[in-house]
Amino acid sequence: MFDYNVQSFMRLLRDGIFQDDDELRAVFTGFQRYLGHLQPVDIVDILELACNRDIRENDEGIDLVLLLLCEMNHRMLSKNSCMFSLQQTNRICRVLLKMKFNRSTSLIWDLDRSNIVDAGCNSGFIIGNRNTPTKRQMQPDSAHIIASIDNDQRLSSNLDDASNNYLNVTSSKSGIPADGVLDFLHSSQRVKVPICESVYHLNAEPMACSSCCSKYGQLLQLEGYDHLALLIVLLGRSIVKQINKIKHRHENAVIGYIQLSAHYNTTVNSHFLGTILAQHQAALLCSRSLRNIAIVLQVMKKSKLRTGFLRTRLLARLADKDVFVNLCNREGNVATLLVSFSHLVGGIISNNALTINPDITRLGVNILQYVVQNHERLFNATSETHMAAITGARGNLHMLLMYLRSKYKNLTQHFDSTQLDILDCITASCAAEYSMDFRTSDLHKQVASVLQAVGVETQNEVPIGPHMCDLVLKRKKVVVEIDGPYHFQTALNPR
Repeated sequence: MFDYNVQSFMRLLRDGIFQDDDELRAVFTGFQRYLGHLQPVDIVDILELACNRDIRENDEGIDLVLLLLCEMNHRMLSKNSCMFSLQQTNRICRVLLKMKFNRSTSLIWDLDRSNIVDAGCNSGFIIGNRNTPTKRQMQPDSAHIIASIDNDQRLSSNLDDASNNYLNVTSSKSGIPADGVLDFLHSSQRVKVPICESVYHLNAEPMACSSCCSKYGQLLQLEGYDHLALLIVLLGRSIVKQINKIKHRHENAVIGYIQLSAHYNTTVNSHFLGTILAQHQAALLCSRSLRNIAIVLQVMKKSKLRTGFLRTRLLARLADKDVFVNLCNREGNVATLLVSFSHLVGGIISNNALTINPDITRLGVNILQYVVQNHERLFNATSETHMAAITGARGNLHMLLMYLRSKYKNLTQHFDSTQLDILDCITASCAAEYSMDFRTSDLHKQVASVLQAVGVETQNEVPIGPHMCDLVLKRKKVVVEIDGPYHFQTALNPR
């Protein structure tokens, strides 16, 4: 593998036949040497390969996706901000939706994590040797703190203590003379991204040479979650620039980015989302995909975008029963249709005390009526994906039903007693099944058992209106949410 160039390496990945994942991990040995020479399409292909084969690390224990994120951020910050086309950006977003990354505990204040990237994208992420700090610094114009590289004195003292223990081992493994290893140790710096080809692990912390630190700057000090947040902002800026040159626009070109960026409420990202939706509002208003419309409505609510006209028009369109049924029938995959219903519920339900919008009422009734009429086809699981969609849809439909009952008292004019019984049967098992969802945990049950052991009377999973709360302290009348409202995507009205 050390004799392969980039072209031969990519040809092997695309055309090679690997019997198991161990062989593929061995192919990525020394992957750092190819990073600077990869083309944008090569980066996308490697990301898709890692996702499809469920491979995150090579045989050296190095996170391949983290290296690619760091390289993409470096290039888009310092070289070409539009290095990925719209199609490549959509492929990247679909891959990153399925991956998880570590969160930082020291780089950024917890209260300011939503503002991880400041305007201009360069204020907190400095590329270049002359801007690389040697002490911890706080930028006066930015609310967040970037953790810089440890100073030379602290690093030297740690290296002096550890070099005697690791000197013989590293020199024997790499074939480098002991003096060369010692020079590398004293000239290197501790990083969080093992981007350097000559990676030496001291106390389970990767090292990088001065050349790599000069090239990538503070990007080497970011965790995977922060790299992903930065990449989302950079991809949004790239999409806005490229869309301005396109006359005929379609929402499929940006729906992957919209879905990915919905999980990161950064200030700059919200502006990019608003611009993208404004540029695609004509395509969205005549879209034939219920899934795309549902994702957009949910993103509008979660990001609090000021797109009132677009949201009003979309709700008015879905409130038409004939249009809604036609959109549902066009969805060939039943699991996709159930996920679309979950997105719609998350996009229309609000926890304020205002009067419910008539279009939201009609849309909610349309969803429940379609579920009642097609419940045998919708809830007959045929695969694991379908079963997961059913589990999530039942919880959201239960919340929608309780929401309409609390806001719109008279449902008998839309449903007879048999239909209401069917809805109750469909949603009755959601309280028992939601604990099987990958987004949930039983941490609140553990907390409840501890509180009961010390004499505090509690109730678990208490429904309050359309909301399901983790714990309720009876005597003090206090509602406790342990791990966040992940199942229901909403919160209690503080009033």
